[in-house]
Amino acid sequence: MKELELFYNNLKTLRNNPEITIKNYDNHINEFFRIVNIKNMDDVRKLKTVDIDKYKSELVKKGNKLSSIRTKISSIRSFFEFLYQRDYIEKNIITKQMTPIVMKSHKNIPSQQQFRDMLLKIDFSNKYGMKYYTIINLFISTGIRFSELANLKLDDFKDDTLRILGKGSKERIVILQDNMVELLEKYIHSYRLETELLSKEEFYEKSQSQLRYRQYKTYENYINRVNECKDLIFKSNTGIKLSTPNLDGYLKHLATKAGIDIKEKDISAHVLRHFYAIFNLDNNVPLDVIQENMGHSNISTTRIYAETYLERRREESKKSFWQF
Repeated sequence: MKELELFYNNLKTLRNNPEITIKNYDNHINEFFRIVNIKNMDDVRKLKTVDIDKYKSELVKKGNKLSSIRTKISSIRSFFEFLYQRDYIEKNIITKQMTPIVMKSHKNIPSQQQFRDMLLKIDFSNKYGMKYYTIINLFISTGIRFSELANLKLDDFKDDTLRILGKGSKERIVILQDNMVELLEKYIHSYRLETELLSKEEFYEKSQSQLRYRQYKTYENYINRVNECKDLIFKSNTGIKLSTPNLDGYLKHLATKAGIDIKEKDISAHVLRHFYAIFNLDNNVPLDVIQENMGHSNISTTRIYAETYLERRREESKKSFWQF
């Protein structure tokens, strides 16, 4: 659908959205199309409110959390707003009122000791062990977003600073702790692996059985993609950008090995960012410093973490040993 391609191009060129965000939009919109049976723009124009209700009901049946449903509908609403503003449709039937409201609640974040236990479960005999050890420590010590970490290049690291390209292509400089500087230098100089390019024959052989190679479709695409990513600090096993699902899966694997119930605790790359904020509030780091390091354009966003921290302290303070 050409209108969909135009929308993605708009997200990339005008809104400066990273590839991972555009991929999420694509997943959400295609799932919506499948559920309400949309194949072309004529189907889009025939959509009714009852179709949106059917879509939301289907998401609930599939076990989607309210926050996930909200995110997905927001993606679809953006696409329909794009169509409406460019006169592809006469009316945008997906209004803000259709997006479920999610009350703010603090995440059930693992404790500092639990994160330490996870780090102790990393297998350093594996050639990728040090990579994941460095990544997790970088999340915890800087509060960096996953998309920002995935885009870090070698020349972004200089002395004790890290240059980060954030949302909307806004650049910020984060000062690293001495032990993080040492760890990052050690990883880059001793453990970071240069990608060994496959031959054309090897590529097509692996493409038959491995999805991670099949996604490139042609050998030329594979070569171009790997070359585009050659200067990244952290790369996937195939030499391209890291993906969120792979890292989240690895973190859950570590948590399970450390005896942490992943059904009770939130385990993901994004939760490491939450942990950074709460840990620094625990250590009396000023809110504006946390805001700057996390790349929040508005301090009100950072205050959400402060509210989470206060709620957690309130709960702990009420656990008194004295029974009245």
